[in-house]
Amino acid sequence: MELLWALAACAALNGATRQVLPPPPPIDVRIVSAENDVLSDAGFLSLGMRRDAADLGFIHLMLYYGTPQAGLPENVVENGGGDYPEILPRARQILNLDPHFEYAVIYSAGSLAFNLKRTNEAVELLNEAIALNPGSVRFHALLAAVGVKNRRNRADTEQILKFLAPVLASKDCPTFLKSMAAFLNAQIGKKREAVALYRDILATTTDAGYRRLAQLMIEKLGAR
Repeated sequence: MELLWALAACAALNGATRQVLPPPPPIDVRIVSAENDVLSDAGFLSLGMRRDAADLGFIHLMLYYGTPQAGLPENVVENGGGDYPEILPRARQILNLDPHFEYAVIYSAGSLAFNLKRTNEAVELLNEAIALNPGSVRFHALLAAVGVKNRRNRADTEQILKFLAPVLASKDCPTFLKSMAAFLNAQIGKKREAVALYRDILATTTDAGYRRLAQLMIEKLGAR
């Protein structure tokens, strides 16, 4: 359920269409498994079919993750649990082929963080995706959602806030990201940073819900 919520929140930010690709970075071909040999075929990639290769890789990833692992309890299988050690390398391969294939990254990182409980791998993937596509609000949104889920780990939360810092400093930063970052700061005791973000929300949004929440949190944190 948490994964579905996170994916829905990210998908709602804009349509599912992918952007026009800039000149691609050099390909670092890594054969993850036998069924992905086609992705490393030099002739296939030389035709300029990077997007098609990324699509095919994502289909293979979904089939891989959608195949129940033998010997697991039924409740674990139903909730998408298991080992699935190839998810991160497969997702990296797709990202390398098409840095703008946002949904593949969101699906993979969401699965790692919310179903497989491998938060560190999810954060690694999202950070790599943000480095290639820093303007993606959806990557930052899921990173914030991972931070909220894992907020009891101070070190991880501080690292996630560090990754979010550039987009939070942008004048176009969405209010919901500011609110989530303020919440994370408050959770780890950084009251001054939290209050600053809540005050920024009051100064930049007319949304009554966010304004009310910001005012309540400022009062709760003992600021005026």
